[in-house]
Amino acid sequence: MLFALLHTQANPELPTFHYQNSLPRLPLPPLRQTFDRYLQTLEPFFALEQENGGESISSARTKRREWARQFEDDLGAKCQERLQELQNSAPYNWLDDSFWLKKAYLETRSSLLVNSNWWLALQDDVQVPGPIRLSPNPPPFNDWQLRRAAWVIKRMLHFKKRIDQSVILLFTYLL
Repeated sequence: MLFALLHTQANPELPTFHYQNSLPRLPLPPLRQTFDRYLQTLEPFFALEQENGGESISSARTKRREWARQFEDDLGAKCQERLQELQNSAPYNWLDDSFWLKKAYLETRSSLLVNSNWWLALQDDVQVPGPIRLSPNPPPFNDWQLRRAAWVIKRMLHFKKRIDQSVILLFTYLL
């Protein structure tokens, strides 16, 4: 809600990543701290499981702590070491876009739009023609779907091109 209290002002003279070098480095949290926070987020699920007749909270907590300890002692330590190497070598921080862009978005073949943008998946789009939107058995593919898919791809590629060219306007937040 804080963003609603801020005034934004576009600055057309500055390239998209103008302030990148002046941003502070993102700290790499210790692995134990990450696990402690992860285990804390599981607490409501433990309670819900116990309410539904499942495993007790203490038993579930003990089991997850053991899993976290095993991961921390083996694969987790290796992952943390690799993140630390990335933190030491990345120009900005360990969460550098060049790393995540390749690993999280360009190497995987999963459907990104459906899995990352729930608005596209759950919003009832009134632009969908009525016979398609309201049909109990819509056809698997139709001209409208192909046109919409082409439009989404075109707009995504246009946005990527603008990012690569650093021509997206910077917004400066003024209090």
